Amino acid sequence: MQLYPSLALIALLCGNVLGNFLPRLHFIGRGQLTLASDVIIQIEGPDGLRTSDEFGSGTLIGRDGRTLATLRSGIENGLEDANGFFRRDSRTTWLLADNTTAYATIQGIGPAHQGESFRFDVETNSTRFGYLNKVFILGNAKTVNRNLMFSLWSTASFLGGELD
Repeated sequence: MQLYPSLALIALLCGNVLGNFLPRLHFIGRGQLTLASDVIIQIEGPDGLRTSDEFGSGTLIGRDGRTLATLRSGIENGLEDANGFFRRDSRTTWLLADNTTAYATIQGIGPAHQGESFRFDVETNSTRFGYLNKVFILGNAKTVNRNLMFSLWSTASFLGGELD
């Protein structure tokens, strides 16, 4: 039995059937989060250096240049391992442009001090931005000094909302 031709055939059939359903990325906007102070906590753990710090300010600017959200509060937690990779696990609260609140988690990984990829999960009761509860939000970021510069993309456009 030859396994490779069978796998190639399955991949070809799935590609033809699912090709129209593959996710497309839709740009949401760019933002910046600024750390409030020097690192609050640094702990050497079994897998590397754990850090925790507070975000002092932040904004998310949409495709059209308008402010979509302003940071209310946030905490950054991370782990820089022995191989130089940073794993982010942050919690944030945002005031949205329609004066509602959104809670967001940011979980990412990438080379420390060089850039990372992350997922941005949102929870809100906003009518205008409620579609963000139902989509995958992906991003990339780079830390410059004490500023986390990031860009966000949504993986769906069929749910309505700001992106359509």
